[in-house]
Amino acid sequence: MLKKKVSILIIAALLIVQFANGLGFNKQANAIGNILTGVHLTVKDSDGHTVSNAVYAQGADVTLEYTWALPNGHGYTVGSQFTFTLPQKFFLNTSIPSTPLIAGLEIGSFTIDKATHLVTMTFAGDIADYDEIQGTIIVNTKFDSSEFITSTEQEISFPEIDSSTSIHLQFRPSNSSIIEKRGYPQGYNAKSVKWEVDVNKTLDTIENGVVTDTIPTGLAVPVSVAVYNLGVSLTGVTTKLTELASGDYDFTTTGSEIEVKFKGAAATINTAYRIEFETAIINTSSSTFQNTATLAGNHLAEKTASASVSVQRGSHLIKTAGTYTAADGKLAWQVKYNYDEKTIVQASASLNDYFDDSQTLDAASIEVRRISLDTAGAESPTLLTLNTDYFINTIPHANGKNGFTLSFPGDITSAYKIDYKTVKAARYENDNTNVTNTVYAASENKSATKGIQQVVINKSVDSYDYISKTITWKITINGDKYTMNPVKITDTFNAAEQTFLPGTLEIKDGSTSLSDITDYTVNTSLSAPDNGFSILFTNAVSNTYTIIYKTQFNTDWLDSNNQYTNHGEIKWTDAITPFNHIKQVTTTFTPNNKAIYNGYKLGEYNAVTKEITWTVGVNYNRETLLDAVMIDNLLQNQKLIQDSVKVYEMTINANGNVDKGASVVDTVYELTKADNLLKVKIKGINSSPYIIEFKTSLAGQLLDDAVISNTANLVVGISPESKNLTASVTVHKAGEYVNKTGVQDDNKINWKIFINRGQSEVINAKIIDKPSENQNLIQESFHLFKTVIEEDGDVSKALGAGSELVKGNDYTLEFKTDIDGNQSFELKLAGTIKTAFLLEYQSTIAAESGAHVTNAVDFSANNVVLVTKQTIGDVIAAVSSASGTGSGVRGILTVTKVDAANTSTVLSGATFALYRLPARALINTITTDMDGKAVFKKLLSGNYVLVETAAPAGYLLDSTDIPVLVNTQNTIINKQVTNVKTATPTPTPSDEPTPTPTPSDEPTPTPTPSEEPTPSPTPSEEPTPSPTAWHPSTTSSPTPTPTPTATPTETPTPTPTPLEAITTPAPTPTPLAPTATPTPVVKPTPTPVGEKEVTKQDVPKTGTVEVPEGSTPSIGKDPEHGTVTVTPDGKWVYTPKPGFIGKDKFSVIITDKDGNEEEIFIDIDVEEVPLGVTPAEGTLPTTGESSHLNMELAGLALILLGVGLSRRFAKRREDREFPSS
Repeated sequence: MLKKKVSILIIAALLIVQFANGLGFNKQANAIGNILTGVHLTVKDSDGHTVSNAVYAQGADVTLEYTWALPNGHGYTVGSQFTFTLPQKFFLNTSIPSTPLIAGLEIGSFTIDKATHLVTMTFAGDIADYDEIQGTIIVNTKFDSSEFITSTEQEISFPEIDSSTSIHLQFRPSNSSIIEKRGYPQGYNAKSVKWEVDVNKTLDTIENGVVTDTIPTGLAVPVSVAVYNLGVSLTGVTTKLTELASGDYDFTTTGSEIEVKFKGAAATINTAYRIEFETAIINTSSSTFQNTATLAGNHLAEKTASASVSVQRGSHLIKTAGTYTAADGKLAWQVKYNYDEKTIVQASASLNDYFDDSQTLDAASIEVRRISLDTAGAESPTLLTLNTDYFINTIPHANGKNGFTLSFPGDITSAYKIDYKTVKAARYENDNTNVTNTVYAASENKSATKGIQQVVINKSVDSYDYISKTITWKITINGDKYTMNPVKITDTFNAAEQTFLPGTLEIKDGSTSLSDITDYTVNTSLSAPDNGFSILFTNAVSNTYTIIYKTQFNTDWLDSNNQYTNHGEIKWTDAITPFNHIKQVTTTFTPNNKAIYNGYKLGEYNAVTKEITWTVGVNYNRETLLDAVMIDNLLQNQKLIQDSVKVYEMTINANGNVDKGASVVDTVYELTKADNLLKVKIKGINSSPYIIEFKTSLAGQLLDDAVISNTANLVVGISPESKNLTASVTVHKAGEYVNKTGVQDDNKINWKIFINRGQSEVINAKIIDKPSENQNLIQESFHLFKTVIEEDGDVSKALGAGSELVKGNDYTLEFKTDIDGNQSFELKLAGTIKTAFLLEYQSTIAAESGAHVTNAVDFSANNVVLVTKQTIGDVIAAVSSASGTGSGVRGILTVTKVDAANTSTVLSGATFALYRLPARALINTITTDMDGKAVFKKLLSGNYVLVETAAPAGYLLDSTDIPVLVNTQNTIINKQVTNVKTATPTPTPSDEPTPTPTPSDEPTPTPTPSEEPTPSPTPSEEPTPSPTAWHPSTTSSPTPTPTPTATPTETPTPTPTPLEAITTPAPTPTPLAPTATPTPVVKPTPTPVGEKEVTKQDVPKTGTVEVPEGSTPSIGKDPEHGTVTVTPDGKWVYTPKPGFIGKDKFSVIITDKDGNEEEIFIDIDVEEVPLGVTPAEGTLPTTGESSHLNMELAGLALILLGVGLSRRFAKRREDREFPSS
């Protein structure tokens, strides 16, 4: 019975343990709910003053103040986070970096993401040390009108406070004024003007508003007005709504002034209104009217708005001249009358028209139309009837004028258009004869003049042919078809310039050719110096004749104007004036430049090859020459490419264009070549034209000249056979050695520096960049790329594999910080550069919004001279800010490196990198000086981590993150960082590790690694063991002297010994100064095939690969989820992409002096950092306290107890049943 009871008790105990394990350690916290307690919004004007109006500017600056509080027993721990989202109706210029929540307390920090508006509050170590924790997050932002709907009334909700928290705001429409006025004339030749006065489109509050308007002279005062409610959108677009009740305003007039006074329900104006009225035009002679409306009210200074209206009226009288027809001698005229639609009584409704007596009226051509004008002034004509709708009377000739009178039978109010023609009274023989016509209407008159050209004889160039060197001339006679008899044509030109080709002469009457036997005779025997011919017509000429002929031109005898001149003359007698008439004309032909210069030259620059292709055309005019030589002096550092000279035949087309023909054999020509001179000799007697092509190179030169010019000449002996044949090419970006631009990207600036886009060849190229102090360089963002050069000189960034240059191999990059904390960098390109490069990098903005962020870049290099250039990049920063503690803080961090065993010993040569959180942006890297100090200056307020990246010689590296806080209470920060000396390894011949001796009463513990270590192979020389770095949580408070620690055993111990990554530690006799004795394994050193490293999310990882003397490391395979760099001494830094968690891999290639390569692969595990509590769900973070180990051990103990008791009871029963005898 007792056995059963004990068994039941054991089972019950086990069940209780299991039940307790299931319920007692559940980490679901009692939900504390939302920690936000309220929000306050303050609107600022452009001067930063608080705006208390009820209507706000759409893009106004805003300060949001969120209050928050944690109740006692909140359950939040280190690393716990609370998030909420800013409404999208607020605009952020940039993201907000990590900012303290409460001044002077290590409570935590917050960040704000620009893209998502997400606010993340992360709590830190002191959160458990205080009760009644509360604070304020202040965000300086602005309204984002792009997120507004069209209405001027906007509701902004804050659901993170509670579902009912929202703010209703009224916004001032854009493009609006408190009073606006417009006027609209009512149609073409308007009789009235409609006026609109918009009041309070700005939606202000006006008490007892009054609008007055003084009507200008020429307009009648209106007898009534209408007032409407007016809807206004955000963009200022208006919608006329219902009419305001007459009881809500009074309308009165006093002389020429009208007044609208709001009253009743409209006595307090807070919406917009429109006042409309119409004024009759009583002065039709005026076309422009302007008046001003005034708005007044209680406590409102008078506001005015003016409007000017131009009434479009037709002119009362217009006269124009039309076309002249030479064949019949008729000239068209037009009169527009009363287009201003005045009322004209019958006695005044008439027109008198006068014209020169060289013209007579063609009465049959008169047409009169009544014109109807619509509101836009468009015409609708109606043809009227002579002697019914109007009358025509001829005015007798007087004072050299002819004319007529047009009258109407009654009063008129419409517009009229009169078209008619006049006929010439005599032949026009002058080159330009002006005919004037004047029309009179009552006291007004208008004139028009027409210039008439003679058509007795005209001459022109009909065509030309460069193959045959001929010009086709055209002469037209008797265009007005007078009867002339006899008629003689004489055509002359310089005998040296041109030769008449008789067989080309042709004379036509229309399309009929005349006979040189029966219709005319030709005489070609004209006296020198002129050459030419004469034509005598056999019969009278009464039609228009066309004469066509050709001359051959001599390119050696151009006149001083580079033209060929031709003179024509006609002599005749007519029946009207029976005496001789003479008319002369002159025409010229200008040949193309190829003929004028007897050649041409072209050039084309190829920026890819840095070569110029020159094309020279010689002997274009096909002169017969003996041993002609083309000479070309190559200037501006050009070098002739010796095998590039080619000679081709030239084909000339009739229009003068040329084509490249077949290649000419070298027996035809002879070359004389030097670096800067080319001579091409065409052997013997030759009359052919040739095209000579050759190339010059600018390689190896400073390309400072934007234009490269060249001149060639064709000579025979010392006699020139051509003019200077000159051409030039443009070298794109010549003289440009550095060009810088910058574009803001959130709270960073993306800088681009193009280096040597002109492609000069220089050595020892160096750029020094000095940023303005309101930015910080992001050192890991620097990348130097090759470029792609197009033939036209356009330069762009190279893409794809191998496009990025390798730091340490192709260039060096050095960052410097002066004693004032100002940063700069120096980039040097190795050896000689001949092409362009692109440097891209980023800097974080440390400027107020609107400030100029600049970078001054200096370039220097050598060729035959020292080259120095400077350029400046400028970006105007747009920055958002937030605070929990204030802003504008600049701090100084002084790091002192000392020996761990003797803190009075300072250590130089330790390199520290300072990163700004949360993006872990590298601020600067500084090495401790002889005093063991590294000073980081001009640090913005925020959270940072300090990481040792290189230890002093003889000391172990401690890459632990050291937190640094900069705020208003903490601007001067001092950090003392210790280093432990490198332990001296003691190699033994044994292949097995040295066993650990039994500890004494106070033993030094043997560190227990988290995984069983694999002994490292014995190096050929004594190695310096590297410790396994200890990485505490980044939210932990730092100890004054952080020391690498090992994982201890269960036994309480004094200071633990650092865990050596490549040794098995051995105890030492003195607990206060423990040391580790490595026991190397005697084995050959294998070629490493891979290494494995672990880091946390968003935390860079450093490591080292061995680089033998004379070898060079480089990155082989790039990581897929991060970036990696390696220094010449083998130190690498891997930086995961923000937010990445998982496995990544890269490789480092070690290349020895003989070119042999060894590739080392490094696997990286990027682990997630626990984020802690999400308060809205009430779940607390699990940090180890919920482990089931204790309960499981207790359960196991109870089970063992049960087994033991069971065996004991079984023994007793056996003794009872089988007693010993």
